[in-house]
Parts: sequence; C-alpha cells; structure tokens
Amino acid sequence: MGSQSVHNQLWRRKERSGKQLGALDAFLNTSGHFTIVLPPVAQRQPYHQELAIEISRNLHQYYSADSDIVEDIRYMTGEGNVILIDIKDSRALGQAATDMALSFNEEMISVQDTTGRLKIYPMEPGVGAIFLRPLGPERVAIVVAGADEDGLRAAARLVPLRTGVGQPSLIILGKEAGWKGVEGALAMGMFDSKWQLSNGFL
Repeated sequence: MGSQSVHNQLWRRKERSGKQLGALDAFLNTSGHFTIVLPPVAQRQPYHQELAIEISRNLHQYYSADSDIVEDIRYMTGEGNVILIDIKDSRALGQAATDMALSFNEEMISVQDTTGRLKIYPMEPGVGAIFLRPLGPERVAIVVAGADEDGLRAAARLVPLRTGVGQPSLIILGKEAGWKGVEGALAMGMFDSKWQLSNGFL
C-alpha cells in the first residue's frame, strides 16, 4: 500500500466523508443491510428486544430494508450501518469510533464543544439520548440509550425513518420530553467535519 493510500485511510478515520455526512438521517445512507445490536446479556431487559424488533419492522416497512438483530457488538462488521440499543459505555465501541468530544456511561453523558465548553448530563430517570457515531470510512452507528425504559423509548422514537427531515446529529432528552416534545430536550447539536460538536449546541 503506497504512502498516499495510507494517508487517505488515516484521513477518512478522523473526518466525516461521503455517506457519513448529514444529520441523524445520514444513517440511512448505506450500501449494506442494517445491524441492530442489543446490550450485553447482563444488562438486557425484555423491552430491548421489543424496541429492536420495532425498529427492524419500521426499516422494512418504510424502505424494504433488511436488518439483523445481533447480541454482540463484535458482529458490527460489514458494509451497512448500525443501531446500538442501550449500550451505555463509549469505551465498548473502541478506538475505531475515533476521538469524539462525547463520552457516556451508566451515570452520565459528557459533551464538549469546539471552544472547550464542557457539559455533563446525569443519566437520571427519563433521560435518553440519540446520536451518530463513526464506524470507519463510509459507515456510521446511531447510539440510542436511556437511563431507564422511558428515556430509551423516547430516544428510540427519534430514529430517522424519513430522509431530509431536519434533525441534529445529537439529541439528549430530559424526562419532560414525553409531553413537551422537542422543548423537553436538554441538548441538541451537530458534529462538524472532524466529529467534534459545534459550539452552537444547546
């Protein structure tokens, strides 16, 4: 592999390009089938499987798209894009996900914009989040997570099913989102070309 080819591979790992571009609906730009990944067995609840089946059914209904529901994050290989259901540890995604200014675990979601401003959102009852994450050149994942079932279901309702619908690439929902809609969002923002959160996030 020549030095130019190696340079191109490194650039594509760090910057958004091609089918990664766009807001949440960038997830729909794929040449392969979709993969829906359930959380680890120790953390899995019956509603995780229910949501995975519902999302798979919607993708088939709206796009006649095939999707696999898998039980292990290691099976995220291939050409298609991925939905991660309630996987609440950014470290589980590995370095292939590149260095984003966003981290999350069972207790909180931490975001930092391009100016260095840091905000932390505790994973309290009713809190949910949905956002894009890179998987390598031309592929993305959507992370759908919640502090509990209510938060997860609220975030899952934002999985894009229509192209061209204006959605940011990161949405964190508070417990009031169930009846306030978008006004119940704690944060919304867009990732820039280097997967960093723009300084205009809420």
